[in-house]
This record gives sequence, C-alpha cells and structure tokens, in this order.
Amino acid sequence: MPLSRKVNRGRMATNAQIASAIRTAVLNSGGAVQITIDGMTVRYANPTEALKAVEYYERKDAITNGTRPRAMTINLSHG
Repeated sequence: MPLSRKVNRGRMATNAQIASAIRTAVLNSGGAVQITIDGMTVRYANPTEALKAVEYYERKDAITNGTRPRAMTINLSHG
C-alpha cells in the first residue's frame, strides 16, 4: 500500500525513509500499526502487514539505488 511521499519543502520522502518509519511504528506498537507521512495516514491491521510494506519499500529503495538487480535469477536453459 504505497504512501504519499511528499515532505517538507517539496522534497519527496525516500523509500528508505518510509521503510524506516514503518519499522519504527511496528517496534513501538503492540498490535495494529498506524503511520502518517506528510499528512497521509495508513493503518496496518497487524505487524505482519506492516513488515510486508517495509520489505516493499526496501526493495524499491534498493532498485532505485542500483543495489538490487531487477531479476534475481534468469533461467537460460532450453526446456
């Protein structure tokens, strides 16, 4: 569930910043997780959902920074 990424002075929050904010919210909550980034609030029913969002934003960040390949493996066999 992508969040709004606009932050102060017209700059965009990075995927890493969003992942960090969600991870912090998970660590500080006992159940449902709610996070607000630049006025947009997203609520995750349980920490598992929130951690999936963290993985999503970490993957997006790695792709953006060139530290994660677009394809993890490529099968070159014929058949």
